[in-house]
Amino acid sequence: MENLIDLTLVRNNLSGPIPESFVNLKNLTTLSLNGNNLTGAVPDFLYDMDSEDLNLEGNNFDLSLTPAQELIRSLETLSEMYEEGLLTDEEFQEAKRQLLL
Repeated sequence: MENLIDLTLVRNNLSGPIPESFVNLKNLTTLSLNGNNLTGAVPDFLYDMDSEDLNLEGNNFDLSLTPAQELIRSLETLSEMYEEGLLTDEEFQEAKRQLLL
């Protein structure tokens, strides 16, 4: 299944978490698992997929972010603010230092 590109399992009454083995689907570009009873956290590797190609609606996922995911999102936001000129070098470095404490 390593060469799988498109996986659509819509409304199949699937339950439980998304298998971590999906990380091995290196060529996967489209994943539709909507309308099932999937639970647990959405695996980190799925956040790398384009949101137009990932459909997980209609499940029961725990959508709270892990501390690592929260930190990554905060650092990305901080970097975007810096790149847009909303923060000085000094403000950027201080904010980054505070996040990493």
